[in-house]
Amino acid sequence: MNSKTNDVNPLHVLMIAALCSVLFIPLGGQTPLFDWDEINFATSAKEMLLSGQYSRITIGYEPFWEKPPLFIWMQALSMKLFGINEYAARFPNAIAGILTICTLFVLGTRYFRGRVGWFWSLSYLGAIFPAFYFNTGLIDPFFNYFIFMGIFQMFLTTLHPQTSVNAIWAGICIGLAVLTKGPVAILVSGIVILAYALSFFPFRTFRLKHLFLFILCTTLVSSLWFIPEMIRNGMWFLREFLQYQIQLASENVAGHQQPFYYHFVVLLIGCFPASIIALSIFHRKPGTEVRDKAIIKLMGILFLTVLVLFSMVKTKIVHYSSLCWIPLTFFSGFALHALQFQHIRFRSYQKVLFVLLGLLWSLTLLLLPLLGQYLPLKEWLIARIQDPFAVENLKVSVPWHFRDLLPPLLFLLLFVFATIRLFQRKTFQSMCITLWSLLLIMPVYTLWVVPKAEQHIQGKLITFYKSLAHQPVYIKTAEKSYAPYFYAHHAGPDTSSLWQSEKQRWLDSMCHIEQECIVNGHANASQRKALNDFELHWLLHGPIDKDVYVVCKKHKAAPFLELQQLQLVFDEGGYQIFKRSAATVWIPGEE
Repeated sequence: MNSKTNDVNPLHVLMIAALCSVLFIPLGGQTPLFDWDEINFATSAKEMLLSGQYSRITIGYEPFWEKPPLFIWMQALSMKLFGINEYAARFPNAIAGILTICTLFVLGTRYFRGRVGWFWSLSYLGAIFPAFYFNTGLIDPFFNYFIFMGIFQMFLTTLHPQTSVNAIWAGICIGLAVLTKGPVAILVSGIVILAYALSFFPFRTFRLKHLFLFILCTTLVSSLWFIPEMIRNGMWFLREFLQYQIQLASENVAGHQQPFYYHFVVLLIGCFPASIIALSIFHRKPGTEVRDKAIIKLMGILFLTVLVLFSMVKTKIVHYSSLCWIPLTFFSGFALHALQFQHIRFRSYQKVLFVLLGLLWSLTLLLLPLLGQYLPLKEWLIARIQDPFAVENLKVSVPWHFRDLLPPLLFLLLFVFATIRLFQRKTFQSMCITLWSLLLIMPVYTLWVVPKAEQHIQGKLITFYKSLAHQPVYIKTAEKSYAPYFYAHHAGPDTSSLWQSEKQRWLDSMCHIEQECIVNGHANASQRKALNDFELHWLLHGPIDKDVYVVCKKHKAAPFLELQQLQLVFDEGGYQIFKRSAATVWIPGEE
């Protein structure tokens, strides 16, 4: 296999890094963190700082076994630098964005002729979901980066079989991926590496020494946290962690069950226009460069592995298939390079999809500011929505401005121009116009429109939580939520409250009933559900020592409206909050 590589101009890498810095670094603090997936990791990082316990992950200062700690450590370090706030929680992903785009540029330039590196980077930055991703506090950007780098480093062992450095780096990267999100990194990388090896068997496959080094380094790196944690807390922690991973795959967690084809649709629509361009990879003429074919095959295996694997998983969320974005935008960049020289042409179905999805996104981006400023349209929509919670969201009063219409209107105009060029057979120019327009317009849309849209969804509720930040109160949500932990509790763990003694009595009783002592005073997953029910009952009817706030969605508030001891103190944005005042201050031990 030809292993010759092209030189990469460091100045070009600096230019890419500078562009990414402008796109990602300034925008992290524009909106509050979204519940659940942003707030839960940020809460764990915040509690690490306040408790000083960096080895253990907690939520509400209780063990949180859903994720390993690497990304949370990054957020904690960021909060050390920037304070405990939204910007600090999202800053690590701005760095992940810079690393990812620069890496795509370097790999595309080094291993392909022409401008594949430029087009790969442009395809990622100009696709709607991928570029927006680096302005979030989600765990996946680093997770995806580590997995991709691990798989690609293992691929490089077939180009450079005389050295073991790539196998060692591959193991380190997959080990870091395990420390970021868990053993699914081993599953994904293992399937891809095995499928790639079988596709070339018995020629140009991986050497046994490289596979041994890869497995060894993956094990050593991933064990840096798991083994000390098991030594400190016993096997129960690992058991709960693995049970949760199995639950995600086999059960519908928190209403996130979707049909099998869910991720196919998400990738097609969410990665516009790169997803449309990438379809051209099926129409290319067979190349003569063996290495090109090998990399294309590797990317195809990675794409299909992630897509099929997470289509089979019961719990489906948009970002679960986000690792597909790297190979998908690679295909887009590779196709753009071919389109530039008219080696391939857009088929009719691609043109139809481009027009339909472009119009869909143009109208979607335009709809939010239109609803905010054109009252008859909002009233028309409210009259036709069946979801009472969504109706209450739309009724929230938010100060929209005429300028909020400018980014989507500009994109609509540029899209129309790109469509005209497409039907004039200027396909390459049409796709570049669309990608560049989204690359430049979406950050402005994120800055102007997204914060106001967030006010409709959760803004008023977050503001109320912030008003309770320094007050000694209990906050209980009727549905699972991490928002109170991040926004309403700014102190460390409270060990003196009356609830702590009541909780310990309950834990002791469960230990006696179930004949299984609860480790370190903490309940496991099944016991925690029963504890949650007991906590709600105690807060509503027990001898509280602090004011209680109970949060629920308005259309589910009937059971709380019937309780005379509760007072309605908040009714906005689809949420109602009830307060139970502490009649007396109870002190543990006093009659």
